[in-house]
Amino acid sequence: IVQQQGSGFVISADGMAVIPSNLLLSGDSVLVETRGGTKLGIARVLQIHKQANLSLIKLALGSKRELSFLLPSRPL
Repeated sequence: IVQQQGSGFVISADGMAVIPSNLLLSGDSVLVETRGGTKLGIARVLQIHKQANLSLIKLALGSKRELSFLLPSRPL
């Protein structure tokens, strides 16, 4: 099994993220792991820019509707 690693970033609480395109273009399945250890698949690839090596993706959140670590904290 060939395993590639790359870094990316989540840009919205509803699961939009940017990752390196080379991870998607390898043909292997991609699993995104957050710093907290949550593992998420990709629901959709929205755009690939090969020259910049960037892809915009939508993460498969399952029963979660939002990624709670990205939601603004509420004052007590």
